[in-house]
Amino acid sequence: MDAEKAVAAAEAERKREEEVERLLNKVWWYSLFLYFGTMIVAIAPNFAPAPSPAAAVPSLLACYDVRYRLTAVLFAVVSLAMQAMLALVLERRPAPAPHLTPLAAWPLGIFTWMFVTTFCLSCLSFGVRNYYYEWTAAVTSAGNLAMAARTVMRYLA
Repeated sequence: MDAEKAVAAAEAERKREEEVERLLNKVWWYSLFLYFGTMIVAIAPNFAPAPSPAAAVPSLLACYDVRYRLTAVLFAVVSLAMQAMLALVLERRPAPAPHLTPLAAWPLGIFTWMFVTTFCLSCLSFGVRNYYYEWTAAVTSAGNLAMAARTVMRYLA
């Protein structure tokens, strides 16, 4: 009887170690993705061709340019995709699986928000500096921060 309990306890401990390893592996790959993705997104606008002098002058009518509408749609898609990836990293499955502490979960949410905000700013400034769109980036960044905070709080609940 004691031997069976010892075997069952050893099996349970082995499963728990596998789950911890799986969680740490997910966090590792997601962190690497955020790190390298942020580097690429932050550096990419520097390689864009210089804009013509006429394009560098901001105008309010440029707000209706199709390129900026596509950037807004792309930003929304990237925001939702990154929040889904964050939720997958933070999810606990199967139910009794180990989970990250708040000290580890919140930085992941914040770095996800920073990555998506940097992505949006890079798309808006790619080749053309038009400062009328920074308010758009600020509003969408605030919305993305709220989504990231909601994802982390739902995970920690």
